[in-house]
Amino acid sequence: MAQKSTSSGKDPASSDRLRLPSSTSSATQSDGKPQGGQTLDTYYMLNSLHNHDAGAGNANTSTGNWLHRLARQAPNGGNIITMGSFMGFANGWELPPRDAGQEEIRSPYVRGTSWTNANQIEVVGFVPDNFEGPRFAPDKMSGLGFAYTPRLLQLIDAWEANAPNANRRYIVYAGWKLLSGYGATSVAALTAPMISNWIKDSLGPYDAWQNLIVAQLRAARPKLDIRIHNVNRALMLTYRDTVVNTLPPTVLFEDLAPHGYPTFYFLAAVAEYIELFNEKPPEKFVFNTTWGVNPIVMSNYQKIVDFIWDVV
Repeated sequence: MAQKSTSSGKDPASSDRLRLPSSTSSATQSDGKPQGGQTLDTYYMLNSLHNHDAGAGNANTSTGNWLHRLARQAPNGGNIITMGSFMGFANGWELPPRDAGQEEIRSPYVRGTSWTNANQIEVVGFVPDNFEGPRFAPDKMSGLGFAYTPRLLQLIDAWEANAPNANRRYIVYAGWKLLSGYGATSVAALTAPMISNWIKDSLGPYDAWQNLIVAQLRAARPKLDIRIHNVNRALMLTYRDTVVNTLPPTVLFEDLAPHGYPTFYFLAAVAEYIELFNEKPPEKFVFNTTWGVNPIVMSNYQKIVDFIWDVV
């Protein structure tokens, strides 16, 4: 029987690698060895950095679907993750939560458009855009007509007022930076120096912007558990420092937005899985060949998992 998880075990005031014992599960270990047996109910207000369902997108370019696939193969009966979601950008995110999900993962606690049972949601995630928001300080009005910090505080306050949960964490899922602006007119035209500069900027000013959002939210609501899930950092370091750097950009990216192909969303899900469950994804994960992950990544699965565990 899966055990209800009320904490990922990470220090809620830190975005580094510190891991603390979970309050409800023995699944958290310093080496991240998969334990399974956890249940986590989530709701994400997201965009295509989390779920790419247009263009070449499909069920394999959804972080949520990948989280479900990873969780079900965890030991001890698997981990269970449920997920409701609202697609769009922060200026269009609406509450109460609505009955929406992805192809393979939904929430049993969101029915219709209602706060009913939404107090069961343990993780509420927000996915900032990567094209307009980063041009402005988080507390300043962006070209989309809102400022991130006050907008997210408005949404957090609505959750607290209408569906409070003392064990809830609010997370900023930090996605990746635009690939346009580095001199290429298409993914095929990207060069190694362009990718290197993109990674450098992603780990520099772009990363700082997303961390500043979280810092401002924490300062405004110090009694709440507010965290960054730094998927961006994990992906950039994985791309730079592992076998992933042998793959041409055309294997990873559909366009310069960049919307990813299945391999990239799979890697994003590995990082998010670790953040959510505070353990590594299952050992000897069995891939379905129709899921579209590159063979080099599949054959180096455990090395990549171990690397991401060390850097998130």
